[in-house]
Amino acid sequence: MARLLKTRTKVIGLHPGALVFVDESGDTETIQINLIDYNKDSIKESTSATLDECVKRAKDPSTVTWIEFQGLRDKNIIEEIGNQFGIHRLWLEDVLNMDHRPKIEEMDNMLLAIIKLANLELKKGRPRLKMSQTSLFFGKGFVLSFNDTKDDFFAPVKERIRQSVWKIRTLQADYLFYALIDFLIDQYYLVLEPMEDYFDQIEDQVTMNINKITPLDIMSLKGEFLYLRKTVFPIKEALNKVISHEHPWIEEQNIRYFQDVQDHIVQIVEVADYYNELTTSLMDFYQNTVNSKMNEVMKVLTLFASLFIPLTFIVGIYGMNFKFMPELEWKYSYPLIWVIILVISATMFLFFKRKKWL
Repeated sequence: MARLLKTRTKVIGLHPGALVFVDESGDTETIQINLIDYNKDSIKESTSATLDECVKRAKDPSTVTWIEFQGLRDKNIIEEIGNQFGIHRLWLEDVLNMDHRPKIEEMDNMLLAIIKLANLELKKGRPRLKMSQTSLFFGKGFVLSFNDTKDDFFAPVKERIRQSVWKIRTLQADYLFYALIDFLIDQYYLVLEPMEDYFDQIEDQVTMNINKITPLDIMSLKGEFLYLRKTVFPIKEALNKVISHEHPWIEEQNIRYFQDVQDHIVQIVEVADYYNELTTSLMDFYQNTVNSKMNEVMKVLTLFASLFIPLTFIVGIYGMNFKFMPELEWKYSYPLIWVIILVISATMFLFFKRKKWL
């Protein structure tokens, strides 16, 4: 549950737009500013740019400017970034809230996209999703990205810009905005494949060797698929705002790319729903298999108990301490009792076999 809603005690009672970093993780206390400024003819990069330099570059209409902010814990710098780029404080509050619901919003001719980056880790041998949050601002001629780690997970996009792959440097900032969203969504495919493989392993064990797994294995996997769906489904709805509403800085020819991202999200949601239903069916099958095995055990125990009921009756009678039991004085009484016991046992055993109860 902690993954779905982090502690909010820091913000309870504060005014709207209060800049408080809400998270227990993060690996950097300072903010690092990376700048990529490019057009079709040139590219300039800096890993230690100043905020003034970034603002100056962002206002240059001849280039596309991507400013990456790594680290969110210095609220004074975050506030200054908001002032320089005209970002509303409510949006800045959303950026600092690491458990915010994914969304895409428009305000003051600027778009904000909050998207979760999916990673997969093993915990006690089970796959577990680990989500980090990335916030993207798209304005005229620039894109701002915010995350709280030093991991350069946008490296493939940066390399595409350096190599000018598929005319990326000839297109405007709206295409860069799309490329970053598309990259974040594509990461969900990388976590789906091992989760599907793990499901196949669980399914094989349920059908072949049920003793190797527990209901917790299945329920844990079901929870991961639900968590995956929760983090990606809101983006599908949010992209409708980009696709169906005209934005002054999104070229009509690039709308198709956002539609393609939406198609990917629909596919991921459908896969998550499919495996969610399969895990439910798998849990039902597991319970039915366990119950069936238990019924077989109880059946065998009941049959053995049935075998001993008449035998217990016989030995119970001759275990009584009555004085006048004439057959007790007969010398063949003991072997006769054994014959009766064996005949009764054999007859009942054959009867059970004939009825296919054994």
